[in-house]
Amino acid sequence: MARPLGVLDILIIAALIIVAAIVIYFLWPLVIAIIIIGAAYYIYKWYRHKT
Repeated sequence: MARPLGVLDILIIAALIIVAAIVIYFLWPLVIAIIIIGAAYYIYKWYRHKT
């Protein structure tokens, strides 16, 4: 059933895109921080093990 997009459909799609953009915008620094902390911990552990 290929019915034309209604105003409600467009609003729902726009809302989903906005929510996804907000989530990515706020969580991206958290992801980077987790990666940096994880890498720093791994390097620290490797360095302690080496010496």
